[in-house]
Amino acid sequence: MQRFWPLLVGLSLPVLLIVFVLAIQVTARWNAPPVTTPVLYWPDADYWLRPQIRWTLDDGRLELTYTENRVARANQTARSLRLCLYRPRTGESRSFDIELPEDLEDRESEVLALPAELSSRTWSNAVESPEGYRFEVSWGGSRGFFSELFGGYRSRMEYQLVGHGIRHPLPESGRYLADGAFVAWLADDGEASE
Repeated sequence: MQRFWPLLVGLSLPVLLIVFVLAIQVTARWNAPPVTTPVLYWPDADYWLRPQIRWTLDDGRLELTYTENRVARANQTARSLRLCLYRPRTGESRSFDIELPEDLEDRESEVLALPAELSSRTWSNAVESPEGYRFEVSWGGSRGFFSELFGGYRSRMEYQLVGHGIRHPLPESGRYLADGAFVAWLADDGEASE
């Protein structure tokens, strides 16, 4: 056995290194704060409608502006804008349909009427939530030899809250996933008015 101790040490060091790295990753996730800040996002941010919608925050109040584009309007079927408010603490997701104005002249803008639950709240457009999570689009798929050969590739795209080595998937997604789908974090108590 004494003859093989260099071999045993050589084999055990990589294994110990892998165990050490895994332990660091697991303990970092144990100590990570949970996702608690509600997030407002636009799950159906499609190619034609995206350039026509602009959102701004004025003293924490959300304002959505729609700019008419006749060429884009001819190519889109949506007559409303769907926003989702997701509360990670409870797992609840609530959708809000906001009607788009009709009869506007080309390049004319109008501020959209928001539901009271959205217009009366305080929002933040910070890159990260107070817990240190950020909104991301995750792209994935099921690649493989047979999938590529026979055309069975299935892509998987979803919105996620990412931070501290944790990926928290959001429940709502649309046909088109866009990096510009994030609207704002709910800055005041997310469940105060409910």
